[in-house]
Amino acid sequence: MRAVCNSYEESDAPLIYGCSAVADCWKIVRVPVLSIGSDDIVDWVQKWLFELEMEERSLVAMVCWYLWLNKNSIVWNKKLGSAQSIIAAASHQCTAWKVANAAMLQLRQVEISRDDAQVWWKPPPKDWMKVKVDAAVFGRSEGVGLGIVVRAGLVGSYSASSPH
Repeated sequence: MRAVCNSYEESDAPLIYGCSAVADCWKIVRVPVLSIGSDDIVDWVQKWLFELEMEERSLVAMVCWYLWLNKNSIVWNKKLGSAQSIIAAASHQCTAWKVANAAMLQLRQVEISRDDAQVWWKPPPKDWMKVKVDAAVFGRSEGVGLGIVVRAGLVGSYSASSPH
């Protein structure tokens, strides 16, 4: 994690105590910075896992992830993020995750009736066309398949496909 501090050393320990930029990240999210040699990483993680509320734990975990991403950004793209940008990205991702999971919870609470799964297809209106296209790539045989079905109003249907 020292990449946030302009070093390319491969280690996860600086994620916890690193340089002032890493310390700034932990100060922003109100997590005590682990000093070198004081405790190990397991104790540090257990401390905030048990002391913080769920939303705060999620943010701390996301900050760890974004510190790691920042390290990779420095190594591969030569771009260094600030503590503020790391926290902002982690916070944004936590919010997006929360919204997505809330939507999934709502979907699980929807009652499904027997008719919900039925699809009622209608031919297109006169002077209109409906087109269905599907494709597949077959990795081992390096083949590709393509299928097209066209329905033109009252005229009829047309289809084409390619062998894979």
